[in-house]
Amino acid sequence: SQNRRMVRSYGGIEKLVALLNIKNITDNTEVAKSGATALWTCGKSSKNRQAIVKHGGVPLLAKLLKSTDTSLLVPVVCIVEVCAEDTSFRALVLKLDMIPDIVKALDSEDASLQTHAALAIHKCAVDPEVRVLVRKQDGLKMLVAKAQQVDNKELLWSSTGAIWKCAMDKENALEFANLKAVELLVGLLTNQPEDVLINVAGALSELALDAKN
Repeated sequence: SQNRRMVRSYGGIEKLVALLNIKNITDNTEVAKSGATALWTCGKSSKNRQAIVKHGGVPLLAKLLKSTDTSLLVPVVCIVEVCAEDTSFRALVLKLDMIPDIVKALDSEDASLQTHAALAIHKCAVDPEVRVLVRKQDGLKMLVAKAQQVDNKELLWSSTGAIWKCAMDKENALEFANLKAVELLVGLLTNQPEDVLINVAGALSELALDAKN
């Protein structure tokens, strides 16, 4: 934490944000990847998250989310994941229409990108508008599919967490019922790590508000 503070105090956040500003996402992205990876770690600090917003980092992240380079997308999505703790950051994510690209990342073949995309949705879905957008992008179906991959505990944890938050929307709860999410979640109530069980119980508590569920 001391080092994260020192990076900020010496103007490092502004310099790292500048590394994200590449002219074309099809160009060589090694510098942008390095900058994004550093910002991901630095973003664990609340003041650093505010600095990322202040120095124009969010529009640059929105542009990079259009990339097809998985090695670039992972740290970019991770920045969204850690920075979504802040209301101002989430507001920009909505304004810049970043949710469709984050949902699209769920469909990646890379398990790490899937995991962090689900975590980003989990964090962002505290806002009701995000829950609706995830449904409109067919994200609920993807999350239920990811929660069936029980051998990958990190993906299971992140996807069940996202299901929990998205289930707070009534229409989402109805769609989850159609996707047999209740049956899936009940099956996850045994032989799972505690962090997964917390998400499963949370999701079931939301879904159980509907009599059918």
